Amino acid sequence: MNAEAQRSHVRMLVVASLAGFLLACGKAGIPGPSIALNDSSPDTAFLSYGNSLRFATAAPGLITVSRTRNGQSSTLTIASETRLPKTKSADYAAGRIIAKFETRGATSGFGTPVGTAYLWVKANGANHVGTLFWRNSATGATGRVNVQQLHLPTAYSTKEAECDELGGSVATDTIITCCMCGGHWNCPMIAALGAIDRQYVEGLLRRAGKLP
Repeated sequence: MNAEAQRSHVRMLVVASLAGFLLACGKAGIPGPSIALNDSSPDTAFLSYGNSLRFATAAPGLITVSRTRNGQSSTLTIASETRLPKTKSADYAAGRIIAKFETRGATSGFGTPVGTAYLWVKANGANHVGTLFWRNSATGATGRVNVQQLHLPTAYSTKEAECDELGGSVATDTIITCCMCGGHWNCPMIAALGAIDRQYVEGLLRRAGKLP
């Protein structure tokens, strides 16, 4: 190979490497599932979709909350999907998993079993419906729990995945967490009881310095 051919080959390698780097960085948002998912889809289909995604490994995309209830301690780690900030609002018409919940301990104080769960968000008109799909790490059992959901109207821009824990109740196994979704804060509450007041959550976000 002569000198000019070598230079051309090197240029091609550099361009190919740069293209691969840009693709790996992910200019697109969270990819959709490989098959359409709906309410009748099995829990395992949502869990498989969640397993195919990538999640934050450090703050601000990852938060950890610990609780002690009846003498038993448990820890919940919530990790935002790394491409969350680039996901368009329209993508939620088909549904997206936006965060991973991992609970560790002898028992759980967070409304889902010890193990892994994924937060699925789907647009339903002007509203957004949230569902946690979980797998019990001890028994292998799977299930789902609907979560009280707010898609706050105030836009908030962030360059990287971000989730925040804003409060909750040990007594009722509730926790309020907010992740940025479609340019807005998407706040689920893991709870069997109660509802989230929009103004209350916006107030919590303002106190945390997340809203003007």
